[in-house]
Amino acid sequence: WDKTSNPTGTINTLYMSPSGVLYVGTASGVYKYNKPPTNTWSAVSGGTAPLNVTAIIEDAGLNLYAGTGTTGNVSPNINSGTGIYMYSSGAWNAINTGISGSPLPYIKAFALPGGTLVAATYGDGVLKYNGSSWSLYGTGLNNLNVNCLTINSGLLFAGTDVGVSTSSGAAWSSASTNLTPNKPVRALVNTGSTVYAGLGFFHYQNGSIAGEIYSTTNNGSSWALNNTGFNSTSVLGMAVHNGTIFATACGIWALSGSTWTSSFTLNGTLKIPNHIYQLAKNSKGDLFAMCNTVAGNVLGYGGMFRSTDGGITWVSINKGINCQGLTTLFVDSNDNLWLAANQLIGTNASFFLWGNPELYKSIDNGANWVKNTSILPPSTAYQYIEESPSKKLYVGMYFYATSTNIASTTISNLTNDTFDNTLTGPTPSANGRAYGLAINSKSDVFLGTEVGGFLFRSLAGAGPGGLLGSFLSIATSTNSGTTTNPFGNNTVFIDPYTDHIFAGGAKGLVNGYTDSSPAPNTSYKASFGSTDNGNTFFPFNKVVDFTSYNDMVFTSKGIIYGFLAAGGLKNTGLYYSDGTFNSNTTFTPIYSGVQIQLDPLPAPKSPIAYQFTRLMFDDCGYLYGLNGNGGAAIAMSNTILNAPGKCNLKSPPDSSPTSGSLTPTFTWTHTCGASLNYSIQVA
Repeated sequence: WDKTSNPTGTINTLYMSPSGVLYVGTASGVYKYNKPPTNTWSAVSGGTAPLNVTAIIEDAGLNLYAGTGTTGNVSPNINSGTGIYMYSSGAWNAINTGISGSPLPYIKAFALPGGTLVAATYGDGVLKYNGSSWSLYGTGLNNLNVNCLTINSGLLFAGTDVGVSTSSGAAWSSASTNLTPNKPVRALVNTGSTVYAGLGFFHYQNGSIAGEIYSTTNNGSSWALNNTGFNSTSVLGMAVHNGTIFATACGIWALSGSTWTSSFTLNGTLKIPNHIYQLAKNSKGDLFAMCNTVAGNVLGYGGMFRSTDGGITWVSINKGINCQGLTTLFVDSNDNLWLAANQLIGTNASFFLWGNPELYKSIDNGANWVKNTSILPPSTAYQYIEESPSKKLYVGMYFYATSTNIASTTISNLTNDTFDNTLTGPTPSANGRAYGLAINSKSDVFLGTEVGGFLFRSLAGAGPGGLLGSFLSIATSTNSGTTTNPFGNNTVFIDPYTDHIFAGGAKGLVNGYTDSSPAPNTSYKASFGSTDNGNTFFPFNKVVDFTSYNDMVFTSKGIIYGFLAAGGLKNTGLYYSDGTFNSNTTFTPIYSGVQIQLDPLPAPKSPIAYQFTRLMFDDCGYLYGLNGNGGAAIAMSNTILNAPGKCNLKSPPDSSPTSGSLTPTFTWTHTCGASLNYSIQVA
């Protein structure tokens, strides 16, 4: 792929007209491509030009039409636009007579059956234009939320939120036999003999986000699943080029013979960005990437992917996942996968709200996901998942449930574990959001909470039956308090080698800086450490002001790597410590000051300039950084920065066996590359 010169605004749709002009519809209007040698884009302007253009078509008279819409309103339907415009004699004019609603419905697609202009609307069904006004095209449509149109053998096909309907102009007939019931049809294309339908839910809906592709050779009387090789998320669009069927989901797919193939990978081989927010690795070395759909951004990024070759190639693993807003990913000590997700349920054009959270588990390496039904649902999301050395799994909740903001279960290979929702965590009404979760080698649980809250600790074994027990606040600062404790919005990270604690707060008095209320500045130096299990804290005086750590990882030699985020760009970047752990610990930037990836990256800048959302060491000691804002998506250090993980030698216990064969059996499992050398001495 090569980038052309850019039109202005987010690109919503592409259209190649019969007269041979390439148009794009953007948030800023309609643009056309000027062919070589110009290779530029220019606005199609004049009159009242449309904005938020989502559909374009040209009729036989070379009149250009543009439909509009916006993804601002998302619950329950996307349904907001300024209608339809026609470009004729050098000017745009609105042609909305007969279209109902305020605001006008989202225009999803156009078609010209028999030369009549028809429009697919999200909420008003399919409309036809007689040159002066719009009216319904046929009656009996199976659903008024229409996503796409195509024409085959004189029939107009409409893909809706519940299936497919066909019409020759008088009445609609359901044509959804064998299609997945009530799953939105997002794309329709045809080759003359075969019609293809792409299915998948959007982020404001609840249903399987795994994409599906069907085909019919009898104009919709019946459909057959045509999914061989296709393993991506919701299908967003389809096209035919020189007889080849293409589909866009997460990546670009092509039908070759009877099999879908894609060269798309998530490691930057193709310049298609993905919002990768978390990375995990199991004991076999398989990598798992969590891609999150960001509210307000282009859809289709959400989903889970697995790589068994170190990130060279990836496959989609989304069977059973019903929400596209993914929040956290975790691999437990039994190699089972855990995933939390939710829906976009905001109803205001300028405000997005996630909700209806679901917690999933996979015991088959991501092939299938099962929703847990025993854990209490928080109001917004399950935000953190951690496991203790005693093999208990803890889930921290983003805003409280009915009685707790933390729940636990014992690690097992069950498909639906039973969670304990009675843990006496911080009072939900006061400290509802879990802002950080960490567990030390003694199985002590540390929970950071929202503004006005504290950092809490619960000692392992506290409470009846060894349950989590009551939490104790170990952060006691107030707005006018001491300088030695974090307070409010508490992140928490624990060094697995030493059990030292790194915590961050967002309010308090730090090194002479007072946060008044209301405060004009609420982000300042607020990073703290503890070497005595949180009984006392000291401030990290050399952490850059006005920053906080997104994530942090630790090495066996005491060196800390962390990504500092800031309200401004000046000090944002990846930092490492000097290997000490006290109030004078020095944190040195590896690179800082860049907000987004530059393409191409000019020397001497490197992938570490990205905005990392997560950091992770693999068993070999290479550092991975996840660039949630796109770009190369996953960056890896080119040198080993941590000692490789311990290898595992299983041998018979002393004086064993007491009977039978005396030949010992040894099993050697190495956790890193075969290029490393090992010395084994057995007596």
